[in-house]
Amino acid sequence: MSRRKLRNGILYIVAIVLVIIILSQISNIIDKIRNKKEADFYGDSSIETTADIITTELDDTNEYAETEHEEEKTNLKKGIYNTLFSPKKILSYQLPFLTALDVETKGEEIDRSIFDKKKDDEIVTSIKGLENAEMIDIELAGDGPHILIYHTHTTESFRMNFDGEYTETTSWRTKDENYNVVGLGKLLMQELSNKYGYNVIHDKTNHEPPKLSTSYSRSLVTMENYEDEYKDLRVYIDVHRDAADVENDVDDVVYIDGVRCAKVMFVVGTGKDFSKKPEWEKNYRLALAITNELNQITPNFAKPIRLKDGRYNQHLSDACLLVEIGHNANTYTDAKNTIPYLAKAIDNVLN
Repeated sequence: MSRRKLRNGILYIVAIVLVIIILSQISNIIDKIRNKKEADFYGDSSIETTADIITTELDDTNEYAETEHEEEKTNLKKGIYNTLFSPKKILSYQLPFLTALDVETKGEEIDRSIFDKKKDDEIVTSIKGLENAEMIDIELAGDGPHILIYHTHTTESFRMNFDGEYTETTSWRTKDENYNVVGLGKLLMQELSNKYGYNVIHDKTNHEPPKLSTSYSRSLVTMENYEDEYKDLRVYIDVHRDAADVENDVDDVVYIDGVRCAKVMFVVGTGKDFSKKPEWEKNYRLALAITNELNQITPNFAKPIRLKDGRYNQHLSDACLLVEIGHNANTYTDAKNTIPYLAKAIDNVLN
């Protein structure tokens, strides 16, 4: 009887192992199909610049990358332990004590957005020692270019005025530069270059494919390539749009001379969990100075700065800005109307 139980036990374990292997393979196939579908939404990268054109080659083989918004270290070659068909999960059904064990990993992907409903401790109105924006000392030496405008989330778009105004690639995203943040970047470049005389690069590289949640790893490569090519670069501006309650935040704008203008918000990362941290206090002071300039134009034009534990590639310079121009309850026109005022505020601070 004991031998029969032993044999049955062995067969039972073998069966479980085979099921795990089969389900793991199915999981890998599903992941490949999903990633291929994500990649199919996006097109080739292109770069617009007031200087020479640079071709940016993106390396997706890095073991670690920064995730979509939270930017914690993450293993791009994530194992199956966190999938629906996790062997640990399957075995725990039969061996409950396994639920108390933890699988050691080098990091988990964080897909939570910085645009989720904000917690009170994430809205920063003042920081002790940084309550007032001190004189910003950013020297723009040499012939330039001095400013890089780019987009980690290149296809972020806005509320349509009417159905079919633009073609969506996914929800609230389009490759049509007349309605996404790339168009805003182009307008900002033109304002800063033509009106205020700055030497500006506008990069239009699509950093989203093959996976949106690792876009920051690819935009960092773009930033580093420009930094290597142009030694005078000082200011890096990552242009985004925020996310909102589309039904209730339609009129979340300011009016200037009777014209609707989308509000602005800056995000500053402290790089809490990174070995190479940004000089976030300097980035914060720069963002705060521009925030104050905007709010002098009209009250509440700029929202309170959002301070996060992520890094957002802001370790590359002490003059890095992540700016949200409006949100997806605004129209592209609302956001476009903000650009001249944002450019003016930036110029006032840099000068």
